[in-house]
Amino acid sequence: LTLPAILHLEKSSSRIIATRSPRFLQSKHPRPNAPHETPNPLPTHPLVPVSPSEGALKLPRHAIHAMMAARVGSVSDNQLGGWYSYRVSKAGVFQVVKTLDLYLQGRCGDRAMRVGMHPGTVRTDFTASYQDGRGMLSPEESVGRLL
Repeated sequence: LTLPAILHLEKSSSRIIATRSPRFLQSKHPRPNAPHETPNPLPTHPLVPVSPSEGALKLPRHAIHAMMAARVGSVSDNQLGGWYSYRVSKAGVFQVVKTLDLYLQGRCGDRAMRVGMHPGTVRTDFTASYQDGRGMLSPEESVGRLL
C-alpha cells in the first residue's frame, strides 16, 4: 500500500492548510489555492440579498471561477505515464476544481460554479523537445479554444 501524500482529510474547505499539503503540491500550486491558516475563502453569505438594503454588501448573483492546469493532469488522457509529481499536481488542480464546484452547487445552486480548463498541448520551446508536433496547438489556437 502506497499513500503518496500526508493524509489530512479536510471535511470543510476552511480546513485546507498549505503547510500540511504534500511538498510537491505546495510548490506547484499558486498560493490562493492553498491558503495558510486563513478564514474560509469561499462564499459564506447568501448570493441573493436578504433585504434590498443589503444588496451592495452581498456577493454577485452569479459567479464563475476558472482554474487552469496543464492537460497532463488529465487522468483519462494519460497514455504515456511518467512525470509523477507533475501529473499528480496538475490532477490535483482538477480535483480541487471538482470538489469546490460541488461545494458551490450545494451552497449556491446554479448561481456559482468553478470550472477547470486546460490549454491543450501548446507548441512552445518547452514542448518542442518531447512532442512530434502532431495534435499540438499554436498559442493563438489554444487561446481561441479556451475562449
